[in-house]
Amino acid sequence: MDSIQKFSLDNRGTLASLWATSKTIPIDENLECWNSSSVVRSWSKAANGSLPTWQTDVTHPCHTIYDVLFDQSKQYLASVSIASIAGSACFVVLCNKFHRRRMLTVSFLVLALLFLITGGVYFRVKESPSAYGTVVMVAICHFAFNFGANTLTFIIPAEIFPTAYRSTCHGISAAAGKLGSILAVLIVHGIKGSFEGSDRQGVLFMLFATFMLFGALCSWAYLPDVQRKIVDGGKVRWENMTLEELGEGREKARREGQVITIREKIGEIKAKRLQRKRRRRAESREEEGV
Repeated sequence: MDSIQKFSLDNRGTLASLWATSKTIPIDENLECWNSSSVVRSWSKAANGSLPTWQTDVTHPCHTIYDVLFDQSKQYLASVSIASIAGSACFVVLCNKFHRRRMLTVSFLVLALLFLITGGVYFRVKESPSAYGTVVMVAICHFAFNFGANTLTFIIPAEIFPTAYRSTCHGISAAAGKLGSILAVLIVHGIKGSFEGSDRQGVLFMLFATFMLFGALCSWAYLPDVQRKIVDGGKVRWENMTLEELGEGREKARREGQVITIREKIGEIKAKRLQRKRRRRAESREEEGV
């Protein structure tokens, strides 16, 4: 659990590093709080001059526990809480205006792009007065995450499984998500030694983008539709299918023309490409005949 928290975007240490506008301040006699009654002097004698676990801001080693907790609260509210709540609120208002399966796929793709951009911004502005650019990007990531993928991965399993199996299947779905989280942490831990220091966080942003792409692939290839399109007074909305309609699962989805699994998706793409080639050949023959 500590490993998962360590690499989380809302981890207090991670947030402190994102908000840092200068490089690490060394623990030595040049500190303003360096005096005979200060415990800061004992920190310099620790292994590698490390700070205590509660002191997450290496740019302000003289801050007290109160200062650190206050800064952590401010950073969390500004970069995580407000953006996450706003994203969830927007989803509640707009959820029936979008096709949920496509929205999940698109949100994963958008998150992949956002993580790549955030990683690039981090490398550019880390430990500088412009570091708040990374904070803004992280807030946008949290907004997009809760407006799409984070919310939909809990809603869609509750919609596609029949009542008799819903709790069990929803639990399996949630457990699979946690398994993915553990796998991500293990992979990140494997590259940890190669990117010590401030560069590591930027690499992690870009690595997370690959997991978002994998999520987009799975949602695109394996999820059935859970809504039907309704046109009411010229306005389009998406209405939830009933459990009876969804109860027959993948076979009914196929009968309705939906294409499920990667193999079938690839086959459909090849078939469409072949049709386009044949159409072009037919058109060219007609032009030659004329």
